[in-house]
Amino acid sequence: WNGVQMHDKHQFPEGIDPYKTPGDPSSGLLWGISTAALAPTGSGDKLLQAYNFRLCLTKDPANRIPITKPARYDSTMYELLLR
Repeated sequence: WNGVQMHDKHQFPEGIDPYKTPGDPSSGLLWGISTAALAPTGSGDKLLQAYNFRLCLTKDPANRIPITKPARYDSTMYELLLR
């Protein structure tokens, strides 16, 4: 599974509206959507591999710290996930 992969179970289904204002191309694309041409399947690129963070949570009140919103948090970066 090295290189660029085109179709996988982890992609969005067809029919997701890509525009900030659904149906309005003049509103611009949602964050994370690119107009760049797709590279050939299996080809390499200089992009960053997907990653995530795993949070460790506890039920012990004595071992908790507050979870706060990051200073530069931008909810529009997650609009695509809501659709």
